[in-house]
Amino acid sequence: MKKMTTIVTIALLTTGCASLESTFSQYNAQALKIKPSKEADYKVKHAELAQTMGEIQQSLESPYGTIYAFSQGGYDSSPSVGKSFLRTAGELFKNSCKGEVNSLKRFEEDAHEGRLNPLLYATEEEIELISKHAVGSSTSSVTNKTFPQYLKLSYRAMLNPDQEKYRDSIVNYNKPFVRSVDFAAKGIDLSNHLLSTLRLGTKACYSDGKMVGAQIFFSHYKGKSVKGHTSAIAGTRGITSLYIPSKTIDTFIKSSFEVRLENVARQIKLKEAATARKAARKAARKEERAAREHAIAKNDAAQKQKWNNRFDSELNIGDSVCTPDNKIGFIEQVSGNNIKVWFRGKLVRENQNYFFGNSGKRPNSSFSYEKLNGLTWVKRGEVASCEFKLDT
Repeated sequence: MKKMTTIVTIALLTTGCASLESTFSQYNAQALKIKPSKEADYKVKHAELAQTMGEIQQSLESPYGTIYAFSQGGYDSSPSVGKSFLRTAGELFKNSCKGEVNSLKRFEEDAHEGRLNPLLYATEEEIELISKHAVGSSTSSVTNKTFPQYLKLSYRAMLNPDQEKYRDSIVNYNKPFVRSVDFAAKGIDLSNHLLSTLRLGTKACYSDGKMVGAQIFFSHYKGKSVKGHTSAIAGTRGITSLYIPSKTIDTFIKSSFEVRLENVARQIKLKEAATARKAARKAARKEERAAREHAIAKNDAAQKQKWNNRFDSELNIGDSVCTPDNKIGFIEQVSGNNIKVWFRGKLVRENQNYFFGNSGKRPNSSFSYEKLNGLTWVKRGEVASCEFKLDT
């Protein structure tokens, strides 16, 4: 029984694919009848392509100007099976182009490979500036040379040029148009659809350093998530074609340069502010270091004087005294030139003459010492007055 079910399922799927393939074969046969023209506006030919699918070309508005679109949906399987139709559409666009045809690429790559003249959109100084502050680099498959990616902007930034923050992600030409156009107003429902560009039929026409037209095909479908995997809901697959005329593309590219230059200006200000903060921190650290060194030098000079004046200093019972080898203690008895000292400790890991001008530390700094507990008679001059605090 399970085997019979499987056979029926495969048969139904095969029938569905065959039916879709047959449908697109009919579309292709009609599309082959359209004669290309390098003189007429391609929107006329794009409208004829729509008619081959039984659709009407719609005029839509983007933030950059008019684009033209037609769409067809309701498929159970991917319309990408209609490769012959898409190839014919691509050839129609190619043969209607007065200049060079290429697949849609990044601005920088178009400029690097000589199709797009960036000087039509920015000055040499501006291009040099944004190249200097490029947000990445890429290598051309044509020239095998690396070029800077200086227009690496998010489509969100492109659609909202007044917003203050821009996320870095490479812009493909179709994304800003697809995301910014109200398809639903013309009966093309792409809301909550997943989009995936179909490379066949997706072309751009270049002439005299400008992109003078682009035809973009993309598939879409409503998806459902099952155990982390997204699949198409039955009957929701579709295909949409856009034709973007020269004026709209030109406005879009100009906007791209304007946004990037604004972004660079902001980057420079942020960089300058960061440099200023770094310099201020460095100056503060230098000033702090100088103050610390001055305090240490002043303290060590005063302590050195205590040793130098030890014979003239009056010593009394209970006074704290130190030795050049860093023993510390208290006077228990004074008898002429003899002094009885109760040594309580000896410093470890500190400079000799620590208390007499060679501490290398700020006043009242902590120190480590090993504990002693012995009464010793010393000669006057073997110890001198010093200041320290012992652990209680």
